[in-house]
Amino acid sequence: MKRIKKYFLFMVFVLPFFFSSANAEIYKWVDDDGTVTFSDDLLNIPPSHRSGAKKIFSPASSQTGSGLTNEFHVPFFRTPSGIMLVDVVINGSVRARMVFDTGAALVIISQELSQKINQGDRGGDKRVKLRTAGGEVEGRYTIIDKIELGSASRENVQAVINPQANVFKDFDGLLGMSFLADFQVSIDHQGGKVILKRR
Repeated sequence: MKRIKKYFLFMVFVLPFFFSSANAEIYKWVDDDGTVTFSDDLLNIPPSHRSGAKKIFSPASSQTGSGLTNEFHVPFFRTPSGIMLVDVVINGSVRARMVFDTGAALVIISQELSQKINQGDRGGDKRVKLRTAGGEVEGRYTIIDKIELGSASRENVQAVINPQANVFKDFDGLLGMSFLADFQVSIDHQGGKVILKRR
C-alpha cells in the first residue's frame, strides 16, 4: 500500500517536468515468481532476465484514425492539488478522467472503471507488476478495446486494473505509455492543452 501511494505521488508531482522527453520503449519479462513485469528502463530489469526481455510498443503499430492528421490538441485541467487530468472515452461510450502520465509504462485503471467498461477477463487472470522510478504497482492485466483522447485514438491498449480504490481519488486511472507511445508529447501550459504529434 505504501509503495502504491508513493508511486502515485511521484507520478503526480515529479513526472510532469519530463513530459517532453518521454520515450516509447517499454520492456516486458517474466520474473522468478512467474509474474509478467513491465518497465520503461532496461536497467530496472534484473541482469538475469535482460536477455529474455522483449521490447514492446513500437510507435504507430496500432494507431487508428483518418491518417491525415498528425497533430492533436487536447485540453487538460489541474485539480487544486496540481494533478494534470484529461478526459478520455473508452470503448466508444464510457467517459473517464485520467492523470496524463508519460512515466507510467501502461495505462492503469481503477476496479470501478473496469466494471463500467465491462472488461471481465479480457486479459485472463494474469497478474502483472509495473516497475518505475517511483516503485512497483501490481494489478491484473487487461486489454482495452479502444481509448480516445480528443481526436487521437488507439485500439487494443494494454492496461493494468489496480484494485486499490483509495489511490484513485478525483480520477479513474493513469493514461500511460501503452496509449501514448505513438506520440511525441508537449504541454502548452499557458493554453491549457496537451499537444500530441504522431511519431
